[in-house]
Amino acid sequence: MIETLDGPVQLVGHSGGGITATALAERHAERIAGVSYVAGMMLPSGMGFAELCAKMSRDFPQVSGVGPYLEPVEGGSRVPSDAACAVFFHDAPALAALSAARRLTVQPDGGRDIVAHWTPERFGRLPRLYLEATRDRSVLPLVQQRMQQLVPGAERVALDCGHAPQLAAPEALLAALLDFFARHPNPVL
Repeated sequence: MIETLDGPVQLVGHSGGGITATALAERHAERIAGVSYVAGMMLPSGMGFAELCAKMSRDFPQVSGVGPYLEPVEGGSRVPSDAACAVFFHDAPALAALSAARRLTVQPDGGRDIVAHWTPERFGRLPRLYLEATRDRSVLPLVQQRMQQLVPGAERVALDCGHAPQLAAPEALLAALLDFFARHPNPVL
């Protein structure tokens, strides 16, 4: 799809969508002006989120976030609405949180093991922004900070909210993104 778009592209990945954003940035680096991660999985090349959490859980057992609440279903797992409201959307307006929780879909088996492979010459040279959700109960701030250490070079903006700033702090999220977009309007050649 990126090939069909006019002009430079800004990628934004929320949560697990960060892995997709990384893979797209690697594949289409010449078209990408920047990559933004919203409490997203900005991981080293070849590392999955489950691997990161397993390594961190040796010292910090609480890194599993939503993991304990997942219900197995055919083909994957799902987050019950009450757990989604408590873990993902705890700081969003109640009706918006409930509506978002009800729209969650089954996540396929192995989703936490998905990896992106990237190179310093392509993805590694792109401007990046990490929007850290400081009250996140899913991708804990400790985990977000570790990803930033493992993949250095991203600008950091702290948002005082939980896992879904698009619901809980949309104005702050938009302001941070627009500022980054304005400062990085074109691909780095």
